[in-house]
Amino acid sequence: MTACLRNTSTLLLSLSLMVGRLSAQLSSEPTDAAPFGPLLIPSRFLPAWPNGVLFEGDVHLPVGLYSRTARLRSIGQLRVAQVDSAGYTATGAALFFLPHFTFRQWSGKVEPSAPVLTPTFNPGFEFSVYRLTTRARGKKASWWFPSIASTSRTGSLHALQGRLAHYSNGQAGCLYQNQSIDSVGKCRPSVAVGSPLNVRDGSFSTNYVELGYAYSTLLFDQSLLERVRVGMSTTARWHPACCGMDGELARAYGRSGLLTRLELRTRHDSSFGLTPNHSLGRFPITLNLTVEYEQAFQRDAAFLSQRFAIEPWVAFPRLYGLGVVARWATGFDYYNIGFGRKIGGTDISSWSFGLMLDHSTTIALTRQAREATRRVFR
Repeated sequence: MTACLRNTSTLLLSLSLMVGRLSAQLSSEPTDAAPFGPLLIPSRFLPAWPNGVLFEGDVHLPVGLYSRTARLRSIGQLRVAQVDSAGYTATGAALFFLPHFTFRQWSGKVEPSAPVLTPTFNPGFEFSVYRLTTRARGKKASWWFPSIASTSRTGSLHALQGRLAHYSNGQAGCLYQNQSIDSVGKCRPSVAVGSPLNVRDGSFSTNYVELGYAYSTLLFDQSLLERVRVGMSTTARWHPACCGMDGELARAYGRSGLLTRLELRTRHDSSFGLTPNHSLGRFPITLNLTVEYEQAFQRDAAFLSQRFAIEPWVAFPRLYGLGVVARWATGFDYYNIGFGRKIGGTDISSWSFGLMLDHSTTIALTRQAREATRRVFR
């Protein structure tokens, strides 16, 4: 019970810190140094699993360190006729520090009254280079976007992303269950690769680099505020032998992997049947569907090497990105040393439900659109 209260307090503190930080960002006029992260991953808090897990927190705390993205948001300085006839292209770059961590508490069905076991510490630096191209073309209004005029500006966003990160669980035990540490600090006896993993206190530690490419097609409304985003990204990950991952873990986990994500994101404005002059005004709602596939290479055949997940969620910008999320996953467990488990097995169900915080930036191309974005938070 004490452990549960402590972990719940950690969850609430994390939520408070993120809400406070986002509120501070929105209280000032966006500048060239303002964080620009349209591809940032949301934080998830999953307190309801059908079986196996009591709750899980997957917390991303994006901290902007560098941003040169003013040209990505300067289309308003050009004449509309010029943009419509010739299009507009801009580039920019941003650097984030991501002190990502994940914690999971098991229900009594697996570990009675168990505290959080082997939490994930995954801090990293992410550097992104963006290229935004906008254009205008005729597009008929459709039933799911009734507020979009017959001619709307469209665009595309290209991004190259690099990440340098650490990934560990803070434990010091042996990798496998039937091993123990001898007097000289070695894990004995030697066991075959693929033996049951020590998920209670087994050490999992590595450093890795990632290189990825992302592409998104964008649709803007008449105020040049992003309305629709359809995107995909592919990221390659490598754990070098010189930097943290020992040979024993590499044989089981694999030194390389590939992660692919598809995303559909739409923003809707609703007045909930109220008059336009009502104090509530327009209430924006963000709908998102993410499909994710991960492939681990050089992993021992005793462990699953593939993972697939679908994640729909609804977020409310006026609540600083707070929303609700559902997640369906199958394949290997993504929780550090738990990669020997199967999601959808007896310990971990495929479905989970909970809350989330959206950290992704809505792309607004003019000062007026950015101010409209700020007003929805008031």
